[in-house]
Amino acid sequence: MGMLNAGFMLKRGDYKLCHYVGSEPQLFDVATDPLEDNDLASKPEYAAKRSEMEAVLRAIVNPDLEDARAKENQRVRRLKVRDA
Repeated sequence: MGMLNAGFMLKRGDYKLCHYVGSEPQLFDVATDPLEDNDLASKPEYAAKRSEMEAVLRAIVNPDLEDARAKENQRVRRLKVRDA
């Protein structure tokens, strides 16, 4: 089974933001944590970095809109297959 909601990743410098529609984002410092074991997103000292990364992501793409578009596309495709 695939993902139920859209997922987006953004890497800038040593930081990687993982944004999954409907879930809390994750933030990792891949220089010190290459296996991404330590999620920094909820730590107050990383709030500014998280906000910055989320703003950059949203300047590139609207995750909620793209998630809705993908789900509508899948719905239409299922209807076409069913009606074929």
